[in-house]
Amino acid sequence: MFLGDTATEDNYWKMEIDDAGVGNTHRANVTATTGRTITGSGGLNLNQWYLSTFVIRSPTDYELYLDGVSEGADTLSRAPTSVDAIALGREIDSTGDDSFLGQLDFGCVWDTDLDDAEIAALAKGVYPTLIRPASLKSCVRVLSETLAMDLVSQRTFTRVALTAYTGEPAPVNIYPSSQILQFPPAAAAAGVFDIFSPGIITGAPAL
Repeated sequence: MFLGDTATEDNYWKMEIDDAGVGNTHRANVTATTGRTITGSGGLNLNQWYLSTFVIRSPTDYELYLDGVSEGADTLSRAPTSVDAIALGREIDSTGDDSFLGQLDFGCVWDTDLDDAEIAALAKGVYPTLIRPASLKSCVRVLSETLAMDLVSQRTFTRVALTAYTGEPAPVNIYPSSQILQFPPAAAAAGVFDIFSPGIITGAPAL
């Protein structure tokens, strides 16, 4: 899941599964000209559901969770700017070169930082719209390989086709614009929020 500036390649927050190293490694990135990476569990199983949550409390306090359990944090200041898009299943910065091979269920964004109990509740299957609904800015439910709906705005979105993806079934690739979602405005780029996305890996993914 990606929140960032589509015109550059160095302004975003991102959760991903990376196939480098031991393979299928859970990671989170925050980049503002230069990047920071929180590396979590490696060797995640194929065909198994996982819940990834990235909590951004401030530009100097961000933490990655897998299935409700913290996998690490960072405190080096990073504050992406000019954020204009949210994406599920693909990085959509100016290079747009990483895609997720697997299935996604939800991609949700709150404009506040959830506490550990709320993150644990999500990991146990509590529906995301029941967690601080007043702060839930976007909650995109993936309904099929080609259709998703934002449960907050009630708008539906269809997949944008990949132009250079071959070999495997096309991954989920949905990215409504910030103008549609009304999130996140550039002025709020340094604010606090959570990114939440459960997914299942079916191949060698990158995002």
